[in-house]
Amino acid sequence: MPTYFTIDFTFHPPGPNGRVVDEFYDLVFASYPFQIGYGQECEYDTAEEIVAYNRQNAEDLLHPNDNGFSGGTRQMLLQSDIFKHLRLYWFDYLEKELHAILLVPEYEMMVDEDAPSIAAMEFREERLTPLIRLCERIWSELPVYMVQSSLENGGAASLSQIAEGCAPQAWPFAIVPADLADKVRAVSPEVESSLMANNGVLLVDRRMF
Repeated sequence: MPTYFTIDFTFHPPGPNGRVVDEFYDLVFASYPFQIGYGQECEYDTAEEIVAYNRQNAEDLLHPNDNGFSGGTRQMLLQSDIFKHLRLYWFDYLEKELHAILLVPEYEMMVDEDAPSIAAMEFREERLTPLIRLCERIWSELPVYMVQSSLENGGAASLSQIAEGCAPQAWPFAIVPADLADKVRAVSPEVESSLMANNGVLLVDRRMF
Protein backbone atom coordinates (compact mmCIF):
# COMPACT_ATOMS: atom_id res chain seq x y z
CA MET A 1 0.00 0.00 0.00
CA PRO A 2 1.46 3.40 -0.94
CA THR A 3 1.99 6.25 1.47
CA TYR A 4 -0.44 9.13 1.04
CA PHE A 5 -0.53 12.90 0.85
CA THR A 6 -3.62 14.02 2.78
CA ILE A 7 -5.81 17.11 2.75
CA ASP A 8 -8.02 17.28 5.85
CA PHE A 9 -11.10 19.53 6.00
CA THR A 10 -12.32 20.04 9.58
CA PHE A 11 -15.95 21.07 10.01
CA HIS A 12 -18.11 21.95 12.93
CA PRO A 13 -21.09 19.55 13.07
CA PRO A 14 -23.29 20.17 10.00
CA GLY A 15 -26.77 21.55 10.05
CA PRO A 16 -29.97 19.54 9.53
CA ASN A 17 -30.37 17.46 6.35
CA GLY A 18 -26.64 17.15 5.85
CA ARG A 19 -26.53 20.37 3.82
CA VAL A 20 -22.80 20.76 4.40
CA VAL A 21 -22.07 17.24 3.18
CA ASP A 22 -24.16 17.70 0.03
CA GLU A 23 -22.59 21.05 -0.81
CA PHE A 24 -19.10 19.75 -0.15
CA TYR A 25 -19.61 16.94 -2.67
CA ASP A 26 -21.05 19.41 -5.19
CA LEU A 27 -17.93 21.57 -4.97
CA VAL A 28 -15.57 18.60 -5.24
CA PHE A 29 -17.48 17.02 -8.14
CA ALA A 30 -17.30 20.29 -10.08
CA SER A 31 -13.52 19.74 -10.30
CA TYR A 32 -13.21 15.98 -9.84
CA PRO A 33 -16.34 13.99 -10.81
CA PHE A 34 -17.29 10.70 -9.17
CA GLN A 35 -15.56 7.67 -10.64
CA ILE A 36 -16.40 4.60 -8.52
CA GLY A 37 -17.01 3.49 -4.95
CA TYR A 38 -13.91 2.40 -3.07
CA GLY A 39 -13.91 -0.67 -0.85
CA GLN A 40 -15.86 -3.92 -0.86
CA GLU A 41 -18.87 -2.44 0.95
CA CYS A 42 -19.52 0.22 -1.73
CA GLU A 43 -17.61 -0.76 -4.87
CA TYR A 44 -20.84 -0.88 -6.89
CA ASP A 45 -22.65 2.00 -5.18
CA THR A 46 -23.62 5.07 -7.16
CA ALA A 47 -22.42 8.54 -6.18
CA GLU A 48 -25.92 9.30 -4.90
CA GLU A 49 -25.90 6.24 -2.63
CA ILE A 50 -22.51 7.06 -1.15
CA VAL A 51 -23.41 10.72 -0.61
CA ALA A 52 -26.71 9.73 1.06
CA TYR A 53 -24.97 7.23 3.35
CA ASN A 54 -22.36 9.75 4.48
CA ARG A 55 -24.97 12.48 4.81
CA GLN A 56 -26.94 10.32 7.24
CA ASN A 57 -23.83 9.62 9.27
CA ALA A 58 -23.13 13.35 9.45
CA GLU A 59 -26.68 14.05 10.58
CA ASP A 60 -26.27 11.44 13.31
CA LEU A 61 -23.61 13.64 14.87
CA LEU A 62 -26.39 15.96 15.97
CA HIS A 63 -28.16 13.22 17.95
CA PRO A 64 -27.34 13.40 21.67
CA ASN A 65 -26.89 9.65 21.98
CA ASP A 66 -24.75 9.30 18.89
CA ASN A 67 -21.19 7.96 19.21
CA GLY A 68 -19.98 9.15 15.85
CA PHE A 69 -19.83 7.22 12.59
CA SER A 70 -20.96 3.90 14.05
CA GLY A 71 -21.85 2.61 10.59
CA GLY A 72 -18.50 3.60 9.13
CA THR A 73 -17.97 5.83 6.14
CA ARG A 74 -18.18 5.02 2.47
CA GLN A 75 -15.30 6.07 0.24
CA MET A 76 -15.06 6.94 -3.42
CA LEU A 77 -12.48 7.48 -6.13
CA LEU A 78 -12.69 10.65 -8.20
CA GLN A 79 -11.96 11.28 -11.87
CA SER A 80 -8.92 13.37 -12.68
CA ASP A 81 -6.77 14.09 -15.69
CA ILE A 82 -3.81 14.55 -13.35
CA PHE A 83 -4.16 11.93 -10.61
CA LYS A 84 -4.57 8.19 -11.07
CA HIS A 85 -5.79 7.69 -7.50
CA LEU A 86 -7.74 10.53 -5.88
CA ARG A 87 -9.86 9.28 -2.97
CA LEU A 88 -12.46 10.99 -0.78
CA TYR A 89 -14.05 9.92 2.47
CA TRP A 90 -15.43 11.27 5.78
CA PHE A 91 -14.80 10.49 9.41
CA ASP A 92 -15.32 12.02 12.81
CA TYR A 93 -13.49 12.19 16.08
CA LEU A 94 -15.69 11.15 18.99
CA GLU A 95 -15.59 14.73 20.25
CA LYS A 96 -18.03 15.51 17.43
CA GLU A 97 -15.63 16.86 14.85
CA LEU A 98 -16.55 16.15 11.25
CA HIS A 99 -13.71 15.72 8.75
CA ALA A 100 -13.54 15.19 4.99
CA ILE A 101 -10.33 13.58 3.75
CA LEU A 102 -8.84 13.84 0.27
CA LEU A 103 -6.01 11.38 -0.40
CA VAL A 104 -3.42 11.15 -3.18
CA PRO A 105 -0.46 8.72 -3.17
CA GLU A 106 2.72 10.57 -2.34
CA TYR A 107 4.42 9.28 -5.48
CA GLU A 108 1.86 11.23 -7.55
CA MET A 109 2.61 14.46 -5.69
CA MET A 110 6.37 14.45 -5.28
CA VAL A 111 9.20 15.20 -7.69
CA ASP A 112 11.27 12.44 -6.10
CA GLU A 113 9.54 10.20 -3.59
CA ASP A 114 12.86 8.43 -2.98
CA ALA A 115 14.63 11.57 -1.78
CA PRO A 116 17.08 10.86 1.09
CA SER A 117 14.88 12.64 3.65
CA ILE A 118 11.39 14.09 3.99
CA ALA A 119 12.93 17.57 4.12
CA ALA A 120 14.48 16.95 0.69
CA MET A 121 11.18 15.93 -0.93
CA GLU A 122 9.63 18.48 -3.28
CA PHE A 123 6.01 18.76 -4.37
CA ARG A 124 5.03 18.99 -8.02
CA GLU A 125 3.63 22.52 -8.12
CA GLU A 126 1.48 21.82 -11.19
CA ARG A 127 -0.29 19.08 -9.22
CA LEU A 128 -0.53 20.89 -5.91
CA THR A 129 -1.93 24.16 -7.27
CA PRO A 130 -5.32 22.83 -8.46
CA LEU A 131 -5.84 21.14 -5.07
CA ILE A 132 -5.12 24.42 -3.28
CA ARG A 133 -7.59 26.21 -5.55
CA LEU A 134 -10.27 23.63 -4.70
CA CYS A 135 -9.57 24.14 -0.99
CA GLU A 136 -9.94 27.90 -1.43
CA ARG A 137 -13.37 27.47 -3.04
CA ILE A 138 -14.54 25.12 -0.32
CA TRP A 139 -13.29 27.48 2.41
CA SER A 140 -15.09 30.42 0.81
CA GLU A 141 -18.45 28.64 0.50
CA LEU A 142 -18.73 26.23 3.44
CA PRO A 143 -18.31 26.43 7.25
CA VAL A 144 -14.87 24.85 7.30
CA TYR A 145 -12.83 25.52 10.44
CA MET A 146 -9.44 24.33 9.14
CA VAL A 147 -7.87 22.87 6.03
CA GLN A 148 -4.63 21.02 6.74
CA SER A 149 -2.22 19.08 4.54
CA SER A 150 0.37 16.47 5.46
CA LEU A 151 2.41 13.52 4.29
CA GLU A 152 1.95 10.00 5.63
CA ASN A 153 4.24 10.57 8.60
CA GLY A 154 2.27 13.63 9.70
CA GLY A 155 -1.43 13.98 10.31
CA ALA A 156 -3.96 16.72 10.88
CA ALA A 157 -4.45 18.15 14.35
CA SER A 158 -7.88 17.78 15.92
CA LEU A 159 -9.76 20.69 17.46
CA SER A 160 -8.94 19.37 20.93
CA GLN A 161 -5.24 19.22 20.04
CA ILE A 162 -5.39 22.77 18.71
CA ALA A 163 -7.01 23.88 21.96
CA GLU A 164 -4.10 22.28 23.83
CA GLY A 165 -1.59 24.33 21.84
CA CYS A 166 -0.78 22.20 18.77
CA ALA A 167 -0.27 23.95 15.45
CA PRO A 168 -2.29 23.03 12.36
CA GLN A 169 -0.40 20.92 9.84
CA ALA A 170 0.79 22.88 6.79
CA TRP A 171 2.85 20.44 4.75
CA PRO A 172 2.98 22.36 2.52
CA PHE A 173 -0.18 24.46 3.00
CA ALA A 174 -3.09 25.18 5.31
CA ILE A 175 -6.12 27.44 5.47
CA VAL A 176 -6.97 28.48 9.00
CA PRO A 177 -8.77 31.21 10.94
CA ALA A 178 -6.67 34.31 11.44
CA ASP A 179 -6.22 33.58 15.14
CA LEU A 180 -4.50 30.25 14.32
CA ALA A 181 -2.17 31.59 11.63
CA ASP A 182 0.48 32.59 14.15
CA LYS A 183 0.68 29.01 15.41
CA VAL A 184 1.64 27.87 11.94
CA ARG A 185 4.13 30.71 11.51
CA ALA A 186 5.75 29.80 14.82
CA VAL A 187 6.51 26.32 13.48
CA SER A 188 7.30 27.42 9.90
CA PRO A 189 8.37 31.10 9.88
CA GLU A 190 9.01 31.01 6.12
CA VAL A 191 5.39 30.37 5.11
CA GLU A 192 3.73 32.87 2.79
CA SER A 193 0.40 34.27 3.97
CA SER A 194 -2.61 35.44 1.98
CA LEU A 195 -5.84 36.76 3.46
CA MET A 196 -9.02 34.96 2.41
CA ALA A 197 -12.76 35.25 2.85
CA ASN A 198 -14.41 34.35 6.14
CA ASN A 199 -11.49 35.60 8.24
CA GLY A 200 -9.22 32.95 6.75
CA VAL A 201 -5.50 32.88 6.01
CA LEU A 202 -3.88 30.72 3.34
CA LEU A 203 -0.41 29.65 4.47
CA VAL A 204 1.96 28.10 1.90
CA ASP A 205 5.51 26.88 2.47
CA ARG A 206 7.07 27.30 -0.97
CA ARG A 207 10.36 25.81 0.18
CA MET A 208 8.65 22.46 -0.45
CA PHE A 209 8.00 23.15 -4.15
